[in-house]
Amino acid sequence: MFRIERLSLSEAIDRGVWRRLNPSSVYLSAEWLCAFDDPTVAECVVHIAEQGEELIAALVTHTMHGGSANTVYDLFALSGGLFGGAREDWRPQVLVGSRLGQSNSVLVRGDLPPEVVATALRELLNSAMGKSATGVLYAPAEVASIMHHASDGRLQPVLAEVGSVLEASHISFDDYVRSLPGSKRGSVRRDLRDFGGTMSQAQLRPDSAAIPAYARLMANVQARHDQPASLVSLERYLRRCASPGLQTIVFEARHEGRISAFGLGLHHESTLWMRVVGLTYDANGSTDGAYGHVLVYEPMKYAIEHGLKKIDLGAGVSSAKRLRGATGFPLWHLIQPPASVLGVVPLATANRARAHELGLAMSELPVNVSNG
Repeated sequence: MFRIERLSLSEAIDRGVWRRLNPSSVYLSAEWLCAFDDPTVAECVVHIAEQGEELIAALVTHTMHGGSANTVYDLFALSGGLFGGAREDWRPQVLVGSRLGQSNSVLVRGDLPPEVVATALRELLNSAMGKSATGVLYAPAEVASIMHHASDGRLQPVLAEVGSVLEASHISFDDYVRSLPGSKRGSVRRDLRDFGGTMSQAQLRPDSAAIPAYARLMANVQARHDQPASLVSLERYLRRCASPGLQTIVFEARHEGRISAFGLGLHHESTLWMRVVGLTYDANGSTDGAYGHVLVYEPMKYAIEHGLKKIDLGAGVSSAKRLRGATGFPLWHLIQPPASVLGVVPLATANRARAHELGLAMSELPVNVSNG
């Protein structure tokens, strides 16, 4: 029914794939994929489905022969022993959609009947999926449901995390503060009153003199969460975030003239995607009020000024995010274990336990996904 073709990332861009199929997530945008395209880390292939002269859907795959050094993108680590097998059984791994970023999307025509899109995705997955460990990571429920059914159940749903989002459709920053419930509104006003630093915002450039300082602040956060924290790697990452085509905004806090914290956001269509923060911690683990300013308050001012609809705060809805108005929604991993792993897992039970751990009510989980 469809003509399936495999293209390199550059070939797909030249063929206009992203002009015709616009993803909802910045992490599946052509600009983001190009910024982090690195054949030494992952082989990127774009699979397209055409019908006549019409492009119907596309699937991006990243084959990583050594898995990922970052556990938040490594299928063996993320499966948490649910499927069994040793680390080497899960090599290579194939990630579908975005490779970096805790939100996934699909590349499909939005003006076609759902059954046509579903058939195209099914044929693309049949072409792209082999017997290796394969995953669609950090997918919102709608994307998870689409991909689970398009794979005929081979991609099995594992409840991953809670994404967090802030509505930004306010007429002013004061309007945002007033929209918060009373107790939260009082806490935010105290935050704003007691902050002893100064804030600024600017577009990040690859040659920014502040990048080494930002990398050191990022390393503080990475170390706090037991993630790799090489300064060289973090500087390279920040420069890639500032690649051409990406509208990357840095929100910087200074205390006594010194950069003490920053947040990095990607302005993509009607959303500001907060990508990373870098912080200075005192002996008690406090950030002297900077966290709320670089992650929420200054980004909210930017979003309102530019008419954006929402701010995506990434995975995890901490009390600090909820305090400032964030709401949560389920994020899913869709995982095909490697063929050598034969264990059968009661995923519905595991997902219910994970929902309880994350503080999600079962009514928040789509039945057609959570029951796997």
